[in-house]
Amino acid sequence: MSKRGERRKVLQSNYIKKGRGQGTGENYQPFIQAHDNKIASEGWLTRHKGWKTGRIHHTLSEHERKYLYYCEWLDGVSDIREQWPLLPLEKLPSFIFKVYKV
Repeated sequence: MSKRGERRKVLQSNYIKKGRGQGTGENYQPFIQAHDNKIASEGWLTRHKGWKTGRIHHTLSEHERKYLYYCEWLDGVSDIREQWPLLPLEKLPSFIFKVYKV
């Protein structure tokens, strides 16, 4: 595994230890947060306080932000969890690692 891959694995395990990507409602912490994005994109990095969950939502693009607003108004939605991780990584199909070179 490359040094970059090792660093990413350590970073992900630290996020899990901190409770990111876990919890429900007000206690949920997004796995990726807006300030974690070190590479500036042309997207919209926003933090929006949700009135359904009562917590700050981290969106990384304009489309995510618009979908968050849409979900806020749906009657059937009681919890919104953005930026959730695909864990455990060992159970993901192997082609994902080849495509994304993880």
